[in-house]
Amino acid sequence: MSMMTRPRKAVKAVEIIPPPALSIESVSGCNDCYNLAIHNGFAYVTRVVAYGTIYKIDLNALSKVNITANLDFPTTITHDAIGLWATVAGWDHSGIQVIKVNPDTGDYVGTSIPFLYGRPEVHTSDGTNLWIGTTDPGIFKVDPVTRTVIHQTSIGAAPKIMYFDGAYIWVGLASNSVLKIDQSGTIIGLTGTGVTPTGITFDGTDIFVSCGTGKTIKRINRTNNNLLDTFTYSSDVLHIVWLNNKSKLYAIFADGSLCEINKSTGAIINTVVLPATTWCKMAYDGINKLVVNHYSTSTVKVITNP
Repeated sequence: MSMMTRPRKAVKAVEIIPPPALSIESVSGCNDCYNLAIHNGFAYVTRVVAYGTIYKIDLNALSKVNITANLDFPTTITHDAIGLWATVAGWDHSGIQVIKVNPDTGDYVGTSIPFLYGRPEVHTSDGTNLWIGTTDPGIFKVDPVTRTVIHQTSIGAAPKIMYFDGAYIWVGLASNSVLKIDQSGTIIGLTGTGVTPTGITFDGTDIFVSCGTGKTIKRINRTNNNLLDTFTYSSDVLHIVWLNNKSKLYAIFADGSLCEINKSTGAIINTVVLPATTWCKMAYDGINKLVVNHYSTSTVKVITNP
């Protein structure tokens, strides 16, 4: 009995679709760019000079407008569920203004906060209250509606970076350490970093700190504040950010390298080369755009699909 051979079905090739290519665009004319925040598809960048401004940058159209004018040394900017907030230091740093900025029109209302002195250096929101660090030095918990100080935390050195991880406020100090503060304003942890921290981020488990001239990134246990790892590099680490939806850690270095970092080993995975700079901050829109305010070239870099 003869065996009949069944014809084989053609195997359809699986189409492998590569991820979208990374792209880098520049928005020029952002002189003296200092701090930034991202809100609803726009980046807002403070120009920290007398008669300064806030730049509004459309992250898709890559266009820039100055939405406010004649702000006297606007330093920090952040946003919460009810608005966009900026601090204005004043030429002599004697009366800090907290202003609520209309992100569309740039209109704002500012009120001086009593008992709040020194230049505001860092600023974040816990979703309800604002937290402002000044060179006095001190950390001030502020009601954004009444613009009154709810709590003042005395610290021993000027704050240089501030980050809210969903439960705690982390503050990098000029005294080469990181403070962990609960939402009542109580200091509950202190971790040495060797040099002044320049950036703080959170991956959902651990805290990561970029340590500027130390050329290091520190990984800290969020629960007990213990130092877990120190990753060392060849250039100053200026800032660091966690891309939550992509589970990626990015750092930017003084030599211009923007690098994806393996969070477990500290190894550099990918590198994008930007111009060298002495100062920058980064922010992520939560979707696919990483923004760098590149102080040395007066530009804002928009990296798509990092």
